[in-house]
Amino acid sequence: MKKRRAQVSPLTTIFIISIVLAVGVFLWSFTASISQVLRMHGTEELNDRIKVLRSRISADYVFYPAGEARLRNIGNEPIVVYRLIVYNNGSLIWDSGIQEIARINIGKTKLIRFSCPGCKEGDPILLVVYYTPEEFYNTNNPKYLKSLYQIDVLKVASFTAEPPRAASSGGFCPLPEGNWSLVDFVDPKESGASSTLSRYIKIKLPDASAQDQIRVRVTVNELESSDTAWGEKTVPSESNIEQVITLNRDGLTYPIRVNIESVTPDWTIIQSEWRMDRTRGYYYCGSWSAHVDYVKLLWNKADKWLVEAFVKVFYSKTGWCTFRGRFNITVKIYDCHGSKIAEGNTIVDIEIPPSNSGYWDEESILIYPTVSMFDVYRIDVEVEKVG
Repeated sequence: MKKRRAQVSPLTTIFIISIVLAVGVFLWSFTASISQVLRMHGTEELNDRIKVLRSRISADYVFYPAGEARLRNIGNEPIVVYRLIVYNNGSLIWDSGIQEIARINIGKTKLIRFSCPGCKEGDPILLVVYYTPEEFYNTNNPKYLKSLYQIDVLKVASFTAEPPRAASSGGFCPLPEGNWSLVDFVDPKESGASSTLSRYIKIKLPDASAQDQIRVRVTVNELESSDTAWGEKTVPSESNIEQVITLNRDGLTYPIRVNIESVTPDWTIIQSEWRMDRTRGYYYCGSWSAHVDYVKLLWNKADKWLVEAFVKVFYSKTGWCTFRGRFNITVKIYDCHGSKIAEGNTIVDIEIPPSNSGYWDEESILIYPTVSMFDVYRIDVEVEKVG
């Protein structure tokens, strides 16, 4: 007797296939959803880390035992400082604990205070600053609180503290009350290739305690007479663009003194006085002259220490002969008390052929010892023929 084979109807087949497809679609959708969630989580985490990388701070200064520091946001994200730790010779001596200490917007500065118990002059003091992008600072968010200890969305910066500044010793100036701006470039413009000034002078204010518009007055005095010129202009308190100040008259001649001051209340221009020398004489074929054309200070942007000066000098002569001379160019730095705190010099040999009447020479001069830009109030550049 023959066995009968089981017959599966087409309807049953379609039903089974539908179930298989439905299960497959469900699993695919579930897997896709999980993958999307993971991608979103990964993207969010990546964005968080990018924002952390975009945040950065520096310190204009850190002083002890007064426990005072001015922090600057030099990154691309607003930040919150939430913890400070102080070490003395590698040993922890103070911890602020986790709390909101300061919020600093992009490009802004903030004065913070810390404790330095038992600190003495000469101690190697280190201030450690914990900070995070502002949007991550939410004490009600468990993820944020966890991240403070896991170091997922925070950054740490360490700054060496300086001993107290003694105003009576020279070279240590009290910080200005209110806001301040630094000046590192002064360039009086001459009328052609001569030692006679035009009505224009260039200055640059590359750094400030805050970004704002301030009114600046520049006064130029002849050192060998009583002639004076002045001009005012509203400029950014901090900018790497050279600012052109128009004076009320021209015709002044070197040597000169340039004074720069802020007309805006409670704002100090620290590098406020610049003296630019001129020397002249005769040689066998006519006369010669040398004057300082412009001065640029070169300083470390991280710690604001002056290390070098870039000086341009214009040499000229009369007569159809070759002029040769050896010149000593000296840069002298004075503090707020009028004390000389640093200097540098270089010797240059100049030769002007018969066909030329003038020659510009640029020299880079190392300043010793290196000094803080907060102590640099007056800059003298002298030119002397020594051979």
